[in-house]
Amino acid sequence: ADNKNNNNNEDSLPEVVAVMSTEQGTEVMREGKTLHDLALHEFQMKRYDEALDCWAQALGHTDADLQPVVLWNLVKLHLEMGPSSEEHRRAAEMHFQNLKPELGRISLKDPTLHVLEFLVEHREWEASIDVAKSLEVEDEVLGRIYFEQSLSSDKPIELLELCLHHNPTGKLRSDAYRALVEAHSAVGNFERSLELCREGFEFLQFKSEQANSHYREAEILAALGRTSEAMETIEKALKLLPKSPSLLQAKADLLFLSGKLKRS
Repeated sequence: ADNKNNNNNEDSLPEVVAVMSTEQGTEVMREGKTLHDLALHEFQMKRYDEALDCWAQALGHTDADLQPVVLWNLVKLHLEMGPSSEEHRRAAEMHFQNLKPELGRISLKDPTLHVLEFLVEHREWEASIDVAKSLEVEDEVLGRIYFEQSLSSDKPIELLELCLHHNPTGKLRSDAYRALVEAHSAVGNFERSLELCREGFEFLQFKSEQANSHYREAEILAALGRTSEAMETIEKALKLLPKSPSLLQAKADLLFLSGKLKRS
């Protein structure tokens, strides 16, 4: 009988351990949630050191749903505490690397401009755009993000059009027009390239920029078989930069294409 009771006790031991483990796990998760809530309160009161301590403790006491939220807040906090501090920067980088696999799964609440700069630097474009919109930044900032994203995209046209839609100014506007002209030309949309080249010309201020735009327009016209118009456009460019070797060579090439000049 004693042996039977001992066997029964041994059989029930794993169940007891499992129950205790579950209870302990639940308690740990509850503690993590408490620490997270406390950290949020400290953060709102701008007691950043206390918030940092609470979130750091919460990291080891959270479930799969709360963990990325804690990481997000740690990234924000380190960037807010010392945007130019090497120590805080390294800490933000470390937490961000752990957060990246879950970045699209959580709501990026209460971001700051430091966070936006950090996300753009790390080419997290979707998150950058979401944060920029939530911060209600100026249109040009969104335009800059779309432009930067287009540089590494294999389909840049839509992104460049979005950039221009947000009314960029100065160099960003001229860069966006130039890139969009090149993108359309790359896929054979020469008529659209021509429209954009002429549309963007009115925003150019410097002679060198205007001459380069005429040169690009002449290339497009030549690709469309409109050689005489291309020649007229090159002449406009040469009036701006009469000694430019590339423009003089372009003129010679067009004369050759039209049969008015022989190769020597």
